[in-house]
Amino acid sequence: MMAREAISIDTIHGDVANLAHLLDEIAGKVVGMNHPPEIRHELYRVGALLWIARDAAESLETQIEQNIGTLRAGERRQ
Repeated sequence: MMAREAISIDTIHGDVANLAHLLDEIAGKVVGMNHPPEIRHELYRVGALLWIARDAAESLETQIEQNIGTLRAGERRQ
């Protein structure tokens, strides 16, 4: 069995930020596409869901930033 590597809050913070940027790019592409009429409604829904996911990732990123000192202190105690 392999030992698990510790994951730092900085790694998590970076990954969440990257996820928010990725979702933002994908949502922008989907919303900006010319959609064939027969699938337009479905692709607009996909775009809306991507915006919701992006907003959630950005909110999580902000929460981490606002609490980074406390989170780092908790890492050191473990």
